[in-house]
Amino acid sequence: METKNNFNFVFLGDEDFALSKHFLRPFPRQNLNYERQIFNYRLSRARNVSENTFGLLNSRFRILNTCINMAPEKVQCIVLAICALHNCLSKWSSTYVTPSTYDRDNATMTNAIQGDWRQEANNFEILQALRPRKVEADAVRNRSNYMAYFNNDGRLPWQDEMLKRGVV
Repeated sequence: METKNNFNFVFLGDEDFALSKHFLRPFPRQNLNYERQIFNYRLSRARNVSENTFGLLNSRFRILNTCINMAPEKVQCIVLAICALHNCLSKWSSTYVTPSTYDRDNATMTNAIQGDWRQEANNFEILQALRPRKVEADAVRNRSNYMAYFNNDGRLPWQDEMLKRGVV
């Protein structure tokens, strides 16, 4: 399955994870050219959105902090119900999500301010990174395609300014 721009759907990770066709990771930090810096910055921003959402869900719905000993079909229903509740509460409750709930940039957009959800007890399990011995050509091509998109058709007006400020 692919997006409208013919990109395959991917999971986002940091440099601890292996690059694969369905798993994007940043370029190594040494010898980054401008296009790779933009890619790393955009990937980081996307990862922050996911981390904020999963962090909030984890802090609000404590069942996600434990092993759910049920049939997979029932666990799927629980997770979907949590997502539906989260969406309803986000839309209709003025206290469920406030401006300080999620991580955000400071006034000069040079540093991140941690969101309130991080102050609550979180028990994210640390995933052990597995690295294959050889990176597949499809994985390299996929990351290059995303990089080209972020630097051309998918360019955002503020991304160059963020690099100039040293946010990456």
